[in-house]
Amino acid sequence: MTTHMNTSIAEALLDDMQNCLSLAEDVKNHEAAKARYSELRDRLSERDADLVAVMDVMWKAVLSGRRSAFFWEGMCDAEQQLTERIAESHAQLRQNHLRLIQEQ
Repeated sequence: MTTHMNTSIAEALLDDMQNCLSLAEDVKNHEAAKARYSELRDRLSERDADLVAVMDVMWKAVLSGRRSAFFWEGMCDAEQQLTERIAESHAQLRQNHLRLIQEQ
């Protein structure tokens, strides 16, 4: 019976952790993710302080990684927009050049 109970507890904790990770995927949800993780952390700290210490390190790495990914996604979007504008400007310059040649 205790094995079944421990399995149920472990499954619930895993579900809670998965919810935290899902929230952490979007930087806009980090505050909610931190709050949910804090609740999970408090429940776990009563059982295993060493596990909580390891999870804290991993949690900080997850949040840091998501912030970094968000930053680089933004940089890539900005670079793509700049590239598109440069291509449009180049096409316009080429058309202007061809028009000037035809007028001469």
